[in-house]
Formats: sequence, structure tokens, C-alpha cells
Amino acid sequence: MAPLDRRGLAVLSYLYRRRARLRVVGGESMTTTPTKKVKLKLVGLDGNVFCLIGAFRRQARREKWTDEEIEAVTEDAMSGDYSHAVATLMEHCKGGGM
Repeated sequence: MAPLDRRGLAVLSYLYRRRARLRVVGGESMTTTPTKKVKLKLVGLDGNVFCLIGAFRRQARREKWTDEEIEAVTEDAMSGDYSHAVATLMEHCKGGGM
């Protein structure tokens, strides 16, 4: 898969911002992801979603995120399609991942 470019990330970021920040899980509880951000640049990384999630998890661990915070972002990223995953990761990267 081709690396992500700035234009593609900008489009995904715009689409994701239009979504609600909270989501209903199983129709019962509300979950949110942490508001923290990692210092990670997604541009230039392999576009494979598992590579992106792995890079996010490694950087979050380096920045002393708790396992629960990392899992919350990872689960949210994997709860939708590719665009949702990239947008979720961008939301948790300083500078939108660019």
C-alpha cells in the first residue's frame, strides 16, 4: 500500500471532524478516547492500517500513556473502516499526523 500523503490526511481529518466525538457501544454505555496526543508523523509511513496502529502504540508507550488509554484509541481506530482508523489516529497525533 502506498504511503499516506498530506492531501489524503487532510481530507480524512475533515471528514472525521464532522463526526460526533462520542459513540454508543452496545447501546448502553458511552466511551471516549483520551484527549492526549502523541508526537508522531503519519505522513511517509506505510499506509497499512496495522503498521499505522503499531507506530501509534509504540510512540504512546514511549510517551508514558497508560495501557487503558492506548487500548481505547486502538479499539476506536479498529471499530470502523480504513478511513475511520486513519482519522482516529490523526486525532491523537500532534499536528494531525502531518
